[in-house]
Amino acid sequence: MNEDNMLTRGLIGSVVAAVCCFTPLLVVVVAGVGLSAYIGWLDTRCSR
Repeated sequence: MNEDNMLTRGLIGSVVAAVCCFTPLLVVVVAGVGLSAYIGWLDTRCSR
């Protein structure tokens, strides 16, 4: 493997890990702000 390929894979892995860790945090922040009623709406809206 060359260094560019390893860097690309590392960056993609970092982005995936950041998204997976940010989603639960987003739910806590939205609930803390008082917008938790929108979480159910987003779930039904995005699952169509």
